[in-house]
Amino acid sequence: MNYFELLHLPMDFEVDLAVLNENYRQVQKTVHPDNFAMGSDAERRFAMEQTTELNQALQTLKSPLKRAQYLLQLNGFEYQEGVKNIAEDFLFEQLTLRETLSEINDFTELNVFLAELENKIQNLLNEFKQFYQNKALHSAQETVDKLQFLYKLHEQAMQLEETLA
Repeated sequence: MNYFELLHLPMDFEVDLAVLNENYRQVQKTVHPDNFAMGSDAERRFAMEQTTELNQALQTLKSPLKRAQYLLQLNGFEYQEGVKNIAEDFLFEQLTLRETLSEINDFTELNVFLAELENKIQNLLNEFKQFYQNKALHSAQETVDKLQFLYKLHEQAMQLEETLA
């Protein structure tokens, strides 16, 4: 059973987070380990495994990047560490963005940078959605590879925000 089936959701990139959370709570009620406190060791272990899988499903489907990766995985694409076949212009843009981030020294600059970065991420998420819906899975994978760069950069920008505080 995949995470979408586990949480009673259609297997699609678009996920209603309110429905996801509500379905999670409903399923959690049935598999929560407290329900099996008086059960056998096997029943308690099974409940823990189910709860762990349920929590993993929630975290995967809540995150647009993880959800995209998971959808590709369900379609036979596995994430691979290492060198990606990413266009040179995108890599150059990443170097430029990293350099810009390294030169930021106040909240105003950081907020402008984050807004631009979040816009780029949203554009790539929309691009992924289109590729996925059109079954252009190789293009969808390339988009996910780009998203990984931008999400990592976003994480670094958020860390900078903590140091500027």
